Amino acid sequence: MTDQRDFNSLYAKGMRTAVTERLTEATLERMRTQAIGGAGIALGVILLLLQTSLDSRALEIALYSAIFAIPAWIAAWQYVEAYMFCGKPSYEHFNSPKGSLVAAAFAISGMLLLLIAVVSLIWHMSPAGAVVFLAVSLAAAVLIYRHHNAVRTFADKASDGGSA
Repeated sequence: MTDQRDFNSLYAKGMRTAVTERLTEATLERMRTQAIGGAGIALGVILLLLQTSLDSRALEIALYSAIFAIPAWIAAWQYVEAYMFCGKPSYEHFNSPKGSLVAAAFAISGMLLLLIAVVSLIWHMSPAGAVVFLAVSLAAAVLIYRHHNAVRTFADKASDGGSA
Protein backbone atom coordinates (compact mmCIF):
# COMPACT_ATOMS: atom_id res chain seq x y z
CA MET A 1 0.00 0.00 0.00
CA THR A 2 2.83 2.41 0.78
CA ASP A 3 4.38 1.70 -2.61
CA GLN A 4 1.20 2.96 -4.27
CA ARG A 5 1.14 6.09 -2.09
CA ASP A 6 4.82 6.69 -2.79
CA PHE A 7 4.20 6.40 -6.52
CA ASN A 8 1.21 8.72 -6.32
CA SER A 9 3.06 11.34 -4.28
CA LEU A 10 6.18 11.16 -6.48
CA TYR A 11 4.01 11.40 -9.59
CA ALA A 12 2.07 14.36 -8.18
CA LYS A 13 5.29 16.15 -7.21
CA GLY A 14 6.78 15.62 -10.66
CA MET A 15 3.61 16.78 -12.37
CA ARG A 16 3.33 19.82 -10.14
CA THR A 17 6.78 21.07 -11.05
CA ALA A 18 6.88 19.95 -14.68
CA VAL A 19 3.34 20.44 -15.90
CA THR A 20 0.74 21.90 -13.56
CA GLU A 21 2.63 25.13 -12.93
CA ARG A 22 2.41 25.71 -16.69
CA LEU A 23 -1.16 24.46 -17.08
CA THR A 24 -3.54 27.16 -18.25
CA GLU A 25 -7.00 27.23 -19.72
CA ALA A 26 -5.42 27.92 -23.12
CA THR A 27 -3.29 24.78 -22.77
CA LEU A 28 -6.36 22.71 -21.94
CA GLU A 29 -8.18 24.22 -24.92
CA ARG A 30 -5.31 23.16 -27.19
CA MET A 31 -5.43 19.63 -25.73
CA ARG A 32 -9.17 19.52 -26.36
CA THR A 33 -8.76 20.78 -29.94
CA GLN A 34 -6.05 18.21 -30.64
CA ALA A 35 -8.25 15.41 -29.31
CA ILE A 36 -11.21 16.52 -31.42
CA GLY A 37 -8.88 16.83 -34.43
CA GLY A 38 -7.54 13.32 -33.88
CA ALA A 39 -11.08 11.94 -33.78
CA GLY A 40 -11.89 13.90 -36.94
CA ILE A 41 -8.91 12.49 -38.81
CA ALA A 42 -9.84 8.96 -37.72
CA LEU A 43 -13.39 9.56 -38.93
CA GLY A 44 -11.92 10.81 -42.22
CA VAL A 45 -10.04 7.54 -42.61
CA ILE A 46 -13.27 5.61 -42.05
CA LEU A 47 -15.15 7.77 -44.57
CA LEU A 48 -12.35 7.25 -47.07
CA LEU A 49 -12.54 3.50 -46.57
CA LEU A 50 -16.31 3.57 -47.11
CA GLN A 51 -15.51 4.50 -50.71
CA THR A 52 -13.48 1.33 -51.22
CA SER A 53 -13.88 -2.36 -50.81
CA LEU A 54 -11.78 -3.79 -48.03
CA ASP A 55 -9.89 -6.06 -50.37
CA SER A 56 -6.61 -6.17 -48.45
CA ARG A 57 -5.47 -6.83 -44.91
CA ALA A 58 -3.89 -3.34 -44.83
CA LEU A 59 -7.26 -1.67 -45.42
CA GLU A 60 -8.92 -3.80 -42.74
CA ILE A 61 -6.19 -2.83 -40.27
CA ALA A 62 -6.65 0.83 -41.21
CA LEU A 63 -10.40 0.56 -40.67
CA TYR A 64 -10.24 -1.10 -37.26
CA SER A 65 -7.43 1.15 -36.07
CA ALA A 66 -9.51 4.20 -37.00
CA ILE A 67 -12.60 2.69 -35.37
CA PHE A 68 -10.74 2.24 -32.07
CA ALA A 69 -8.98 5.61 -32.38
CA ILE A 70 -12.24 7.58 -32.33
CA PRO A 71 -13.34 6.48 -28.81
CA ALA A 72 -9.77 6.94 -27.52
CA TRP A 73 -9.70 10.52 -28.80
CA ILE A 74 -13.20 11.24 -27.51
CA ALA A 75 -12.20 9.92 -24.08
CA ALA A 76 -9.09 12.15 -24.09
CA TRP A 77 -11.27 15.12 -25.08
CA GLN A 78 -13.79 14.49 -22.32
CA TYR A 79 -11.08 13.90 -19.74
CA VAL A 80 -9.63 17.35 -20.49
CA GLU A 81 -13.11 18.88 -20.72
CA ALA A 82 -13.73 18.08 -17.03
CA TYR A 83 -10.73 20.21 -16.02
CA MET A 84 -11.89 23.03 -18.27
CA PHE A 85 -15.37 22.89 -16.77
CA CYS A 86 -14.18 22.85 -13.15
CA GLY A 87 -11.40 25.38 -13.69
CA LYS A 88 -8.20 26.09 -11.81
CA PRO A 89 -9.24 24.40 -8.53
CA SER A 90 -9.31 21.06 -10.41
CA TYR A 91 -5.74 21.36 -11.73
CA GLU A 92 -4.36 19.68 -8.60
CA HIS A 93 -6.36 16.57 -9.56
CA PHE A 94 -4.56 16.67 -12.90
CA ASN A 95 -1.34 15.94 -10.94
CA SER A 96 -2.60 12.49 -9.96
CA PRO A 97 -2.20 9.34 -12.04
CA LYS A 98 -6.02 9.24 -12.22
CA GLY A 99 -5.87 12.62 -13.93
CA SER A 100 -3.01 13.29 -16.29
CA LEU A 101 -1.76 9.72 -16.63
CA VAL A 102 -5.15 8.41 -17.74
CA ALA A 103 -5.67 11.37 -20.09
CA ALA A 104 -2.20 10.80 -21.56
CA ALA A 105 -2.93 7.09 -22.00
CA PHE A 106 -6.07 7.89 -24.00
CA ALA A 107 -4.23 10.46 -26.13
CA ILE A 108 -1.25 8.17 -26.77
CA SER A 109 -3.60 5.32 -27.66
CA GLY A 110 -5.43 7.60 -30.09
CA MET A 111 -2.14 8.73 -31.65
CA LEU A 112 -0.80 5.21 -32.05
CA LEU A 113 -4.06 3.90 -33.50
CA LEU A 114 -4.22 6.80 -35.93
CA LEU A 115 -0.58 6.24 -36.91
CA ILE A 116 -1.34 2.56 -37.56
CA ALA A 117 -4.38 3.52 -39.65
CA VAL A 118 -2.42 5.95 -41.83
CA VAL A 119 0.57 3.60 -42.19
CA SER A 120 -1.83 0.83 -43.21
CA LEU A 121 -3.47 3.06 -45.83
CA ILE A 122 -0.07 3.92 -47.27
CA TRP A 123 0.99 0.26 -47.06
CA HIS A 124 -1.95 -0.66 -49.27
CA MET A 125 -0.55 1.61 -52.00
CA SER A 126 3.19 1.22 -51.34
CA PRO A 127 4.86 -0.89 -48.63
CA ALA A 128 8.09 1.06 -49.11
CA GLY A 129 6.20 4.33 -48.75
CA ALA A 130 4.65 3.08 -45.51
CA VAL A 131 8.06 2.17 -44.09
CA VAL A 132 9.43 5.60 -45.02
CA PHE A 133 6.40 7.36 -43.52
CA LEU A 134 6.69 5.35 -40.30
CA ALA A 135 10.44 5.98 -40.00
CA VAL A 136 10.07 9.72 -40.61
CA SER A 137 7.13 9.91 -38.18
CA LEU A 138 9.08 8.16 -35.43
CA ALA A 139 12.14 10.34 -36.07
CA ALA A 140 9.96 13.45 -35.86
CA ALA A 141 8.42 12.21 -32.59
CA VAL A 142 11.88 11.68 -31.06
CA LEU A 143 13.03 15.11 -32.27
CA ILE A 144 9.93 16.82 -30.85
CA TYR A 145 10.29 14.97 -27.52
CA ARG A 146 13.94 15.97 -27.17
CA HIS A 147 13.22 19.55 -28.19
CA HIS A 148 10.37 19.84 -25.69
CA ASN A 149 12.58 18.56 -22.88
CA ALA A 150 15.43 20.90 -23.86
CA VAL A 151 13.10 23.91 -23.91
CA ARG A 152 11.53 22.92 -20.58
CA THR A 153 14.98 22.50 -18.99
CA PHE A 154 16.02 25.89 -20.37
CA ALA A 155 12.86 27.53 -19.04
CA ASP A 156 13.26 25.89 -15.63
CA LYS A 157 16.82 27.15 -15.33
CA ALA A 158 15.78 30.63 -16.44
CA SER A 159 12.89 30.76 -13.97
CA ASP A 160 15.17 29.58 -11.14
CA GLY A 161 17.40 32.56 -11.84
CA GLY A 162 20.26 30.47 -13.18
CA SER A 163 21.93 31.03 -16.49
CA ALA A 164 20.70 28.72 -19.22
